[in-house]
Formats: sequence, structure tokens, C-alpha cells
Amino acid sequence: MPGLWAAADGPGLAAGHDGSVRAVPDDIATHQRPPPRPYFGARRDCVRALAVTAFVLLVVTCTTSLMSVETAGIKRTASLFSGPQELVRQNMGELGAVVVFVTVLAPLLRLVRTLYVLIRLHERMPPRHLRRIFALAERLRPWSMIEVFVFGVFVAYVKLGDLVTIGLMAGVYALLVLTFVLVWLDSALDREAVWERLHRGSLAGVCHPWAGMLGCETCGMVSVPGPEDPRCPRCESALHERKPDSVARTWGLVAATTILYIPPGSRARSSAASRSW
Repeated sequence: MPGLWAAADGPGLAAGHDGSVRAVPDDIATHQRPPPRPYFGARRDCVRALAVTAFVLLVVTCTTSLMSVETAGIKRTASLFSGPQELVRQNMGELGAVVVFVTVLAPLLRLVRTLYVLIRLHERMPPRHLRRIFALAERLRPWSMIEVFVFGVFVAYVKLGDLVTIGLMAGVYALLVLTFVLVWLDSALDREAVWERLHRGSLAGVCHPWAGMLGCETCGMVSVPGPEDPRCPRCESALHERKPDSVARTWGLVAATTILYIPPGSRARSSAASRSW
């Protein structure tokens, strides 16, 4: 298990990464830390190729048109940024910024950071800053919503097909292939092997395998936080016994979801009815 002290000069002694020797209980004194797993093995080049392919497909999707719409002799083309631009014209710039972030910026930053880590991971001693870069790439995973955008394009194509003439262009095919490549990349990337390659040290200050240990939400490592700076020794993310203000945030999200679930017309009619009373 990562983070346990390995036996040093004899039973009851354990050595930390700082060279100190501490006493540990007899039942774990002989516990040896398992050797790190080989990084990906034959899949390493495959994962890099998938990351490069996804990056190229994302650039193609952002720079080409997705589809053409023709009605009454008027033909227009739609790109990945057509929706956010229309939202800005409708005085909903904040929503347009969110759409651009989850469909372009978050996937792009995640791919660039992951590819950078994979390229430099073969070094004999990977630089320490790779941990923070890979941790941020992992935090961007929930915000990368290319799959949701593909679903929206499919719904628009089905709904508008009877009203206008729609022609699919190169961008939409690149978007579909990008979705499958991202799924393939997520399934092929062994994140635990990456973390083990980035972090080879043991945890300092552990005298009992379970006392005071906390799990990291970013990399999944179980460790004992320091008294002054409770951070994960592997990815340097902040550690918490519980998520801060989790109950208040949950109730706030539930209330916001309930309000947004009600159609705007119903809210307007309810407000008008209340004013009439």
C-alpha cells in the first residue's frame, strides 16, 4: 500500500524519505513497500499517440465548420463557436463563456497537460512540477464535456432536419472521432501507474498504518496530513476529513437545480399571478 513505512535495519524500525528512522508496531515492522509497477509497458506509445490524435482532432473541430443550414435560398454555416456567439448577441455572455470553457478550453488544457506529463514521464527523475500539472489535468476531467456537446449536435440535427436542409461538414466528423478517441484515451491511461512514477517516496511521520489517514480526492493516495500544511505528498492537493461546506453546497445546488428546472414561462406566469393578488 503506498505511504507505509518500509522496514529498515531491523524489526520495529522504519526509514522515511528524509533519512530518519522511526519505530513502528511489530505487526507492520516487516511490511515491505511493493516495488513500483512498470509504467504502462507496451501501452505507453499507444497512450501518447491517442493524446496527440485527440489534440489534433480538437484543433480541427475548432477551426472548421460543423454543418451548413439552408432554408429559403439562404445558406449559413455553423461552427463550434456559433452557439456562444449567438448567446453573446442575446445578452447571455456568461452562459456563452461557460459553453466555450467546457467544450474547448477544459478539453484543450487537459490534453496539453496530460501530453506534457506523458512526454516527460520517461525521464529518470521526473520533475516535481509534473505532479501539479497532472493533478490539474485530473481536476479538469469533470469539466470536459465534449460528449454532451455531441449529444446536442445530434438533437439539433434530428429536430431541424424536417424544417431546413442540413449538410454535415468536416468539423462534425472530427468531433465524432474526437469523442471516441477521448473515451479510448481515458480507458487506456493508467493513472495510478503515472502517480507511482511521479512519486517514489514514502510518507513521513507515519507510526500506525491507519491513524489519522486521509484519502486524496485528486490522486487517491491515502496519507497522514502534516500539522501545518495538510497536503497530499504525491499531488500536493489539499486534504480534508470532509469536503468543506459540503452540506450547504449540496442544498444550494439542489435549490438552484430545482429553480432552473422550471420553464421560464411558468416562472413568469407565477410572478404575474402573485402580483395580481
